[in-house]
Amino acid sequence: MHGRMTREKLMIPPTTRKDLMIVNMGPHHPSMHGVLRLIVTLDGEDVINCEPVLGYLHRGMEKIAENRTIIQYLPYVTRWDYLATMFTEAITVNGPEQLGNIQVPKRASYIRAIMLELSQRVEGVGIIGGEEALNWGLSGPTLRASGIQWDLRKVDRYECYEEFDWEIQWQKEGDSLARYLVRIGEMTESIKIIQQALEGIPGGPYENLESRRFDRIKDPEWNDFEYRFISKKPSPTFELSKQELYFLNSGQQTIRAARYIGQGFMITLAHANRLPVTIQYPYEKLITSERFRGRIHFEFDKCIACEVCVRVCPIDLPVVDWKLQTDIRKKRLLNYSIDFGICIFCGNCVEYCPTNCLSMTEEYELSAYDRHELNYNQIALGRLPVSIIEDYTIRTISSNLPQIKNV
Repeated sequence: MHGRMTREKLMIPPTTRKDLMIVNMGPHHPSMHGVLRLIVTLDGEDVINCEPVLGYLHRGMEKIAENRTIIQYLPYVTRWDYLATMFTEAITVNGPEQLGNIQVPKRASYIRAIMLELSQRVEGVGIIGGEEALNWGLSGPTLRASGIQWDLRKVDRYECYEEFDWEIQWQKEGDSLARYLVRIGEMTESIKIIQQALEGIPGGPYENLESRRFDRIKDPEWNDFEYRFISKKPSPTFELSKQELYFLNSGQQTIRAARYIGQGFMITLAHANRLPVTIQYPYEKLITSERFRGRIHFEFDKCIACEVCVRVCPIDLPVVDWKLQTDIRKKRLLNYSIDFGICIFCGNCVEYCPTNCLSMTEEYELSAYDRHELNYNQIALGRLPVSIIEDYTIRTISSNLPQIKNV
């Protein structure tokens, strides 16, 4: 009896629920721009409410500022926007200066103004010539900003773009300003295309599309779906703002080949021509920049245990162990350590050290099997790294890297 009732219950057809459904879209990964969470309320297939939730990328910056000095807080604000680090630092120091009525020297104010304006400079920055753009496979506004008048909407003539009056936006300088002007010009051209399309859109049946689609004769050979591709040559089919899609077909009902070029393809190509450094490592290494902020070097004899490095560190990282010598009333340094597993390499300790006992080296190899091995004491910090150029066992490959020539 129990088994029969169970089977009867299982045979009851499911009822359609009419409750509202709440779906969370996001939050997106912090590595993406515009970190956002959307709380969407659905009534079937209709969206009846959408609540955006912002603030997933602030990482508690406001709370951190409450227990840090301005100098300690500066390395945090530079990470607000990695494209405008000078601006974030400027607004961070301007506020306390006004609150404390601190008069900044004219020279410092002039230097700030120069750096702020240089941060906005885009003319002559990041120049890519037409030949380099073609060799690297660049497309879209980046290609057109390098003097190449190539737009698939004009060249391939897909959809109905040939019926509209619009021009290809291009520049010949190939710098960041040119790419910006191309994008702004394309926005204007897009508005023109939309206005022309709205004015000249033809009439036609557009109601009950779903019901009319299912009334058509179905093809049982293809699972009641109709596949139709009309193309007999490899041809770029679509160009969107961030990607391209190619199809190759031989007149059959299935696609022979497809090629998708995504948003990151252009950036990937810039690294595709680089030598596989990680494969030859450690026998081949790159020569780092002169301003590279690598492992910190510590000179024990110069340290006076003033603990300035501790006070300016954003995370209070350096550990200074000292003992007061009462006979000469001076501090004697006993131990000094920095945990590179936590260090953010902001350089505050190096910049504010009064005796210059700290400096940043080109050493970037900080891998270890045990995380505690990254806690360097004064002995490990005192070892100078061997220069890549001076190490005869390592082949430098700076001369083999692809160079970008200014046009």
